[in-house]
Amino acid sequence: MRTGEPKTRWRPARHVRLGSAARREAILEGARRALIAGGLAGTTMDDVAAAAGVAKGTPYLYFSSKADLIETIRLEYGMDLLAQGGGVLDPEVASGEPATQRLERFALSIFDFAVVHQDLHHALFEDSRASEGEHLQPVTATVERFLESAMASGELGPGSPRLLAHVLVAGAHAAMVPAMHRRPPDREAFLTLTRDLVHRLFR
Repeated sequence: MRTGEPKTRWRPARHVRLGSAARREAILEGARRALIAGGLAGTTMDDVAAAAGVAKGTPYLYFSSKADLIETIRLEYGMDLLAQGGGVLDPEVASGEPATQRLERFALSIFDFAVVHQDLHHALFEDSRASEGEHLQPVTATVERFLESAMASGELGPGSPRLLAHVLVAGAHAAMVPAMHRRPPDREAFLTLTRDLVHRLFR
């Protein structure tokens, strides 16, 4: 939560009987709501239990600590981010669209996802000063596989797919942060910077 913004409290969920998998998901969803409301430092496992509608102590049956719970949410966030646009870069899909345009469209899909989930993104990463690098590794790996395929087919020139994927993801993220925090989020500014980066890397 950003400094100076009013603190929105979640309402404790009603206690209901859930199966093990459903209870774990309820705890994760409760943790997301509690984090958005109170920030990382201000959220306790008791807050998570109340938001999830489970008894105190129940979160510890599924997660060894608050750090373990937060790490799980960060990893799931990265996978959800990838699912938002991963199909755009599927090498098996012959879209007829140039590789550079597919990279731009993939970056835009990630930007749109981050904007929709901006409060959670802030609580998980910016509020905690946590590095996003390792949690975005699935995204980087997807870009790397796409580049390998495009280079093998001759659509893109030769180069190091791994290095270029890291540069592209890091550069797109650097462009995303300021664009995402403008009011309203500046999608066009992000696209312009990302398109320039793609063209510089693959011209």
